[in-house]
Amino acid sequence: MLKQVLSLFEEADFRYRTELPNYLKEEEVEELINEDDTVLIQYNKQVIGLVEFEVIMDAARHYKLYYRLSNSIDKELNVSILDEIIDSFTMRNHVVKLAAHCFGDDDIYQDIFRKSGFEPEGQLESMLESDEKKHALVYYHKTIDEGHVHNSNE
Repeated sequence: MLKQVLSLFEEADFRYRTELPNYLKEEEVEELINEDDTVLIQYNKQVIGLVEFEVIMDAARHYKLYYRLSNSIDKELNVSILDEIIDSFTMRNHVVKLAAHCFGDDDIYQDIFRKSGFEPEGQLESMLESDEKKHALVYYHKTIDEGHVHNSNE
């Protein structure tokens, strides 16, 4: 499995918790992937992405979503997978607000988050300059049914 995860980070735009995925060493990728919290997304026995929900504020039921799929996955399928992951997570957890971010030059993921119901919150300029560009972080949020936990009786 690690080999499949490492191959994701070889994709230039696989920015899962990092701005420069193709510059990470194997040990750095392993550090990014916390085995207890990061979930491998598989399709046809291949790892196609990673997802993690991090508690931002437990009492307020705010979570941060880290999510990325392989560049080989169609954008519409990506939106569908993200929606299913969020629905599954909110069925088991009381969530009021879900936050996510992507880079300002990442038009594909900005579109994916918007199509999944996320609204833009703001932008933070990056301190890191690569390829003579600074990549701003664009922050998004999504309110989840006013914090209601879904269940099969509804």
